[in-house]
Amino acid sequence: MGRGGLGRLGDWRMLEERSGVVGEYLSRAAMLRRLAQQTRYPDVRERLLLMAAGFERLADQVEKWDDAGFTRAAD
Repeated sequence: MGRGGLGRLGDWRMLEERSGVVGEYLSRAAMLRRLAQQTRYPDVRERLLLMAAGFERLADQVEKWDDAGFTRAAD
């Protein structure tokens, strides 16, 4: 099957899914940062901030993979 209409629709859906994944990672990072601001325990705050940073790195990695073409479906 070539790159007809369904292929392009599939590409659009995959792009939308990747955007959703990046958005989800960033949303979770923001939630963890809010929780870190609210806790009074320094070690818990540090762990929450480390987890938030991890989600932000995941979002960055998904974007880098996309830019490099690693997340495109095989033809």
